Amino acid sequence: MLHSQRRLEFGQVLLALVGSTAPFVGLLGTVWGIYHALSSIAQSGQAMIENVAGPVGEVLIM
Repeated sequence: MLHSQRRLEFGQVLLALVGSTAPFVGLLGTVWGIYHALSSIAQSGQAMIENVAGPVGEVLIM
């Protein structure tokens, strides 16, 4: 096998690995952000829709 072909195949494997794990990393970030948003809302003691929608919406957009 040629050296350049091996490098391309390694790059392809690396791209597949990153591509398959990226959605799970994004989901973990979303869950982590929602957890922190809800815990800060719980500490403030005001669970009105105005206080919940802002932080949770911000996390979902991120």
